[in-house]
Amino acid sequence: MRNLPCLCVSCLLATQCAAAPAAEARVPTVVWDRGSTVTVDPYGVYPRMARTARGDILCAFDAQGKTWVRRSADNGRTWGGRVLAASCAHGKATNGELLVLPGGRILLPYNERPNDKAHHFAIRLAASDDDGNTWRDCGEVYRAGAEFENGCWEPA
Repeated sequence: MRNLPCLCVSCLLATQCAAAPAAEARVPTVVWDRGSTVTVDPYGVYPRMARTARGDILCAFDAQGKTWVRRSADNGRTWGGRVLAASCAHGKATNGELLVLPGGRILLPYNERPNDKAHHFAIRLAASDDDGNTWRDCGEVYRAGAEFENGCWEPA
């Protein structure tokens, strides 16, 4: 019986805590200003963007089975012409990523997807030492099977 007052106070506190409305969680949201949208490339898909050491924005994307890069020097309001970064003689060069290193070199790993069942799916690497103006092939990083079922995806 001596514990009854403690039990009553505990029940009262539990009831009061349970009845208190939970604070609304504020979920950050992004509201897109549709008036600010700009087409980087009318045929481009799977875009990836990065800011270069000089401050420009590069956008890597897939189009016509190749990986291309476009540059914006005005924070994305306008975009320069396409620069070919990667291609695959036996299929597609796709899913390019952009990685800007501290010294300014830009790496572009991408997925090579052959369509002839003779060549292997692979992750290859292209690089630029001139802020993304030109690209060179640096070779294969990973090799998978030659069939779709044994391929590799997404270099990042």
